[in-house]
Amino acid sequence: MAGLQSPFAYAQREKLHLKSIAVRPSDCGCEYVGYGGFLTRVGRNVEAVDAFKRAQDMMPLGADVNANFAESLLVIGRTDEARKIAAQALDSWPDYPLMLRILVRSAFWTGSRDEALKLLSVPGPDWNSDERAALGNALRAIQSGSAASKANAVKALEQLSLKDTSNGDILITALAALGANDSALAVAARQIERDGPGALPVLFEPTLATARRSPRFAQIVERFGLTDYWRRSRRPPDFCKEADAPALCATLRP
Repeated sequence: MAGLQSPFAYAQREKLHLKSIAVRPSDCGCEYVGYGGFLTRVGRNVEAVDAFKRAQDMMPLGADVNANFAESLLVIGRTDEARKIAAQALDSWPDYPLMLRILVRSAFWTGSRDEALKLLSVPGPDWNSDERAALGNALRAIQSGSAASKANAVKALEQLSLKDTSNGDILITALAALGANDSALAVAARQIERDGPGALPVLFEPTLATARRSPRFAQIVERFGLTDYWRRSRRPPDFCKEADAPALCATLRP
């Protein structure tokens, strides 16, 4: 979006997204995909589901559209619906990397670990052998409940996170699922610094629920402009609507 002062200019971006969906819709539903993506970056995943559903209505066979829709449903806990969409999409595109990647990452909060381990057992284009091994060990450590196994899994994931990888979000998810919240947030901060707003959605995944209560999380969302956006727009993230919301949420009220 040309003319924006910063990639983190959320209010300006939202105005443009809303303008794009207010005019005559495109044939591809791209404007809804774009707005849905924006909503996931500012923690408004319930609204993102509605945006991606509109896109899917317009492009029911779109691979990326179905992947985005399924992922957003998984994040807000509508797992059965998400898995139905994923299964239908994989009937048409059996080896679609993005959908397989989503199924592996979401297994850390849905509990579908056996399926994820099966997917990780086969070399794929989205993870190298070291990443497959580390993620598999992380899933098995969670299954076993062994403190030693979890500690070893965390160490391996931390080492991988220091390398140049396109799978930082999965590493963050796995670290948080193992209880290594400080490490997960440290990796997240580096990813956002490197990749910009596209790395933000992981902050709002279920595995980071405990991490969102920490001062470090508050520092990260402040650093990247989210706190100011939530406060000024009066559009808080979904986690602030929970009964036992993090203390951060009280600072967002006008």
